[in-house]
Amino acid sequence: MNYPASISLKEQRNLFFNNFPIRVISPAKINLYLNIIGKYKNGFHKIESIVNRVSIFDELLISVNRSNKINIFCNHKELENEDNLCFKAAKLIKEKFNLPFGFNIFLKKNIPLGAGLGGGSSNAAFTLKGINKLLDLRIPQRDLFKLGAILGSDVNFFLKDTSWGYMEGKGEKVTCLDLETKLKYLVVYPNIKLSTKVVYQNTKVGLTKFINRVNILIYLLRQKDLSLVEKFCFNCLEKSAFNLDSNLKSVKEFFERRGFFCMMSGSGSAFFTILNRYSKKAENTLKKEFYNKGWSIFEAQTY
Repeated sequence: MNYPASISLKEQRNLFFNNFPIRVISPAKINLYLNIIGKYKNGFHKIESIVNRVSIFDELLISVNRSNKINIFCNHKELENEDNLCFKAAKLIKEKFNLPFGFNIFLKKNIPLGAGLGGGSSNAAFTLKGINKLLDLRIPQRDLFKLGAILGSDVNFFLKDTSWGYMEGKGEKVTCLDLETKLKYLVVYPNIKLSTKVVYQNTKVGLTKFINRVNILIYLLRQKDLSLVEKFCFNCLEKSAFNLDSNLKSVKEFFERRGFFCMMSGSGSAFFTILNRYSKKAENTLKKEFYNKGWSIFEAQTY
């Protein structure tokens, strides 16, 4: 940020303190397709993925403070630390613009942790967006993407103003998909946290390559042929996740025994089904059974 030379450091500090905090909502995502197609020399996996932004939201309240520190407050106390991606996002902007003040970030988590729904990446992206708007920094989108790529592989998808995206590279290269398809989901989180890093490390690379599968799935989504969409959905990380925790496979089988399509999202451990094809009665019966098992369930739709 370039202040006029006539504004003193004290005046700079006071410039924003009378502003109201900014509130932003931070949505989740679902991977309808995720495949590892190679590996970089630095050990990162080369992926391709079709992702859908969905209506499960965390909430962020961001304000400026006089302490020159970045403070994170959260309903999950274990996230109140410098490893939190909100902290890292705020720190990047603070350093980039040499800001002479700090931030208070209040994070209300609704997206479950370790679920493969992109909660942390979304929080990082919307912290960048929120501070950009709060301070009227007018950071060009290309520069936001550079910051997003530093923070994590999924962050740039959430920086894009799109419901549907195709991700490649490490996940930082995002192409907006012009799809009008609105899907309704039932998302189940069996209260099992998985480490994205460990899931990827335990996945064999290059054994399943579907050259045209991405384009076919995009075409089917455009045609809204949900029966075939389900058949072309794919997640190469499922096997690794099931090997790490055998209870996860039973979640998928629970869906399938009742005639529902089911797939794990991202690196897990959340699972989803597409509800558009099923009756309300079948949906309600399924939800009741999940409640009885004590699993967390979310109704969501394309956002």
